Amino acid sequence: MVEMMSSCTQLYELILYSSRLFSLGPHDLEQIESLVTSSSWKIRSLRLMECSSQSPILYELLSVFPDVQFLVLGIELSAAPPLWTPAVELYELKLHRTLPSEVLVWLLSSSRQSLRILELRDLPSASTALDLVPCFPNLQSLRLMRFNSHSAAILLQCANLVELVLLNVPTIFPLPPLPASLQHLYLPIQTYSTGIDIESVLRAVNSDNLPNLRILSFTGASDQASPLQAACLSKNINFRASPSKSWTNDDPVKTLHFPRRKSISNFLLMR
Repeated sequence: MVEMMSSCTQLYELILYSSRLFSLGPHDLEQIESLVTSSSWKIRSLRLMECSSQSPILYELLSVFPDVQFLVLGIELSAAPPLWTPAVELYELKLHRTLPSEVLVWLLSSSRQSLRILELRDLPSASTALDLVPCFPNLQSLRLMRFNSHSAAILLQCANLVELVLLNVPTIFPLPPLPASLQHLYLPIQTYSTGIDIESVLRAVNSDNLPNLRILSFTGASDQASPLQAACLSKNINFRASPSKSWTNDDPVKTLHFPRRKSISNFLLMR
């Protein structure tokens, strides 16, 4: 890993699958830290997609990569966090699995003011909703793949959202009032998932409570798309329908506008 990094002088993102590597060890950590301090490049994006749930490798990586701003965790993690406070100030956090409370609190301890994009692919717990409270005032984009009462509570507290992405909203959990700041609503409906409550979305769009909504992106059945399109037309909202039922996939760069997309031009921002 050290040899690879020393050859990649413009490295911006590191994606790691470490099923066979439990820990980097003090020697490797010392080498990586020396490399980071002696070079001009900085790891801004870290994606840890595979490791043992008891592995300390996330904490080790964050100790030597203090400039990480975009973090994706595709893992379950139960290893206790270290006593030191992480220096990373995250702009974006994507969690594929719900983290234990003590891990999430540790991870966000220096990111309460900087976090702008939050993605939760697992059902959030009650403690998750509470642990995230300090981040809500500054959050601009919230992406929820699964929805429960705690998801609704999180959404209700994000008063300054610019973008909201919902995979589905089961009818048992009604859609809470959306923030007036919302500019982009994305509904990537999946045929295998519980259907979204289109009526609650229609009520939100038809109301006067979303004066800043300018784009509604939708993937789903045509019988659901038609009433949404009509509602958007009456409110002068750009309706974007797509047959591609894909989850949000964008580049790890800071943005002034949502939706953020993958683009070659983003390479200029990867510094």
